[in-house]
Amino acid sequence: RVRSSAASDVYKRQVSTQSTGHMLLLQEAVENMNRLRSQHIFLLAMEKNYLIQKMSFFRDFYLLGLGELFFGFISQISTETKQHSLQSTFLNKCFLEAAKKTSSVMSVSSATYFLENVSNVRLLHDQKSMFYGASPSGEVSWGGIQIKYQIDGLLSFFVSEKDLSVLNELFDLLLTLRRAEFCLNAIHWSKFKPILKQFAVLQRGISEKETRSKLNTVDIQQIDKYLRFVNYMRTRLLFLIESILSYLMLDVVDSEWKVMNQKFAKWQANDENNATVFQEIFDTQQQFVNQLANLSCVRLLPFTRFLNHLFSFVFYFVADVSHVNQALSERLELVIAVDPWITKTSLEFRKQETLLLAIITSPGSSALKKLFLLLKL
Repeated sequence: RVRSSAASDVYKRQVSTQSTGHMLLLQEAVENMNRLRSQHIFLLAMEKNYLIQKMSFFRDFYLLGLGELFFGFISQISTETKQHSLQSTFLNKCFLEAAKKTSSVMSVSSATYFLENVSNVRLLHDQKSMFYGASPSGEVSWGGIQIKYQIDGLLSFFVSEKDLSVLNELFDLLLTLRRAEFCLNAIHWSKFKPILKQFAVLQRGISEKETRSKLNTVDIQQIDKYLRFVNYMRTRLLFLIESILSYLMLDVVDSEWKVMNQKFAKWQANDENNATVFQEIFDTQQQFVNQLANLSCVRLLPFTRFLNHLFSFVFYFVADVSHVNQALSERLELVIAVDPWITKTSLEFRKQETLLLAIITSPGSSALKKLFLLLKL
């Protein structure tokens, strides 16, 4: 009986050892299968489904990475807005025309690939925008142009509706900044040639009958003061707009995009990809969007209020200058009281600068310190 019991124990231990060994082998086989499956899916996502390239579309479109495309888009709308309202059909027509012009300088393969991506983009007009700025009377409001990008395949696992909402807020802000830059460049000193030509005639005092009659009605000093002030104010506003753009595009978008791309490059170079890599990609994408929102202060209410006031000021200033310049070009007539207008405009600009300085130096907006350095306020 003792021998029988000892033999039974030995047998049980052998069976238990064998079972444990079989379980370990089975567990190892399952882990190898999971690793191979993960590697296959990762390869499919990165190389076959072009996951990284598709994610770059968000930078190209939502974050205005394709600068020449959106410059052409703004230019196209600006020339046709007076005949159209900003309905989605009109927006997408202008966007497609701008895309075709942009693709015309690309190689055939690049242009085809580019236009295929553009076909997945739709523009919508939602006037509940946060960053549109009030438009002068008689002009169509640009408020709330948003992007709807067709997301399919694996990309839909990594990008949520919440992410798209943040990206659309940034798109609205960046597009309005680009539009403000475009409008200010439209009143560049070089655009005043017709006025300056007539003004030079007056300054020289050529004794032609028609010119002499104008000398009686036009105050040369007031025209000179107006032209100098417009050039000064345009330069100051353009510096402010371009500084904000530079901060957002270089210190926020490009910087965070580089961080995310470095992580993608590490995953692609790693042969030991495992089942956690997709969670890491998802977390990285979420971190990228969250960092964009935090560093851009796109949801910092005092900053968004300032931007709204700034855009309104820029668009009204440009509208005033365009109106006065037209009268000067056509009949060399000042249609505003120059001194009160200069005083009012200067005070409003100083108010904008003071407001921005207060926001940048407040405890709740430490992310804007780089902007403070750029502006040198």
